[in-house]
Amino acid sequence: MTDALKPMPEIVGSEARGILFDTVTDEDLDDEGVDVLRPHRVLLTGSHPEYYTERMLDALTGYRDGGGRLCYLGGNGFYWRIARDPARPHLIEIRRAEGGIRAWVAEPGEYYQQLDGALSGLWRRSRRPPQALVGAGFSAQGLFEGTHYRRLPASDDPRHSWMFEGVPDLLGDHGLSGGGEAP
Repeated sequence: MTDALKPMPEIVGSEARGILFDTVTDEDLDDEGVDVLRPHRVLLTGSHPEYYTERMLDALTGYRDGGGRLCYLGGNGFYWRIARDPARPHLIEIRRAEGGIRAWVAEPGEYYQQLDGALSGLWRRSRRPPQALVGAGFSAQGLFEGTHYRRLPASDDPRHSWMFEGVPDLLGDHGLSGGGEAP
């Protein structure tokens, strides 16, 4: 039986366990800034927080610097600078300028966003690399093979062990893409 055909283990989610949580969308974060995050003890990012506005990055930075616990659980995070149209908030603009992994090369004159006039491209080119926000960043890609996460002994430290209550030592030793959760 191939990995793709193996049944997935049953996962009991937060709702079934009675764990309260809120969902904050990218639109919420851009519209409301750090105020939407302040009431929460912990913020978990989604799996692919790649496209961010300046206001969104400011909100995450303010939350983290104000004592919030920011857990980055994704890949390619905070990579491309985007703009949103206030009149049409569902519309975003991205111009993939000056490098990075992309499907096309922008022509001269196409590096600036029409919606806000800002230089687009990689956040690191605007002195806001993801490494400065969360300590990790995307720099290259290759074969896609997944593996697992393993809790470190530091997760038992009483200062943050509460966050790992009920969490097994080995996480993500299965997956639909690449065979595991961590590429």
